[in-house]
Amino acid sequence: MRRSRGIRQTVRRPVGRIWSAVTLGLLLALGLAACDGRDSGPGNWEAVLEGPGPVPGAVILSVEGEGVEGVEGLAGAQAWFHAPPSEPGVIRVVVVAPAGAGEVAFRIRTARGAAPAPVARVVELAGPDNEPMQVTSEHRVRIRSGP
Repeated sequence: MRRSRGIRQTVRRPVGRIWSAVTLGLLLALGLAACDGRDSGPGNWEAVLEGPGPVPGAVILSVEGEGVEGVEGLAGAQAWFHAPPSEPGVIRVVVVAPAGAGEVAFRIRTARGAAPAPVARVVELAGPDNEPMQVTSEHRVRIRSGP
């Protein structure tokens, strides 16, 4: 004669399967939330001034973006920035290129996981002789993901 398993054992199996499925679902959801498509490290963006005429000796820029933390000069350039408290998400940048530089290049640092790329707008230009240069609509900053 077969012994009856009893109601306790019969009910426990489906409930155990339900809890296993719920646990697996939660683990998958947490895994997907952790992979939100953003870089987990600090963002570095390389920026180069483009435009007509001679290479400027200095440029003043307005940089906007999520989590922008600062700038640093590249290829011998020096860079400084200021974050006006009245304009959250905006920094003012001055980049001075070394004499005889082939381009004005700098790096924009953003916070961990910040996205998308920041946007830079040319405000003023100065030539290698420190004389003001005309800013045109052709002057722009090319920004790409950097190391």
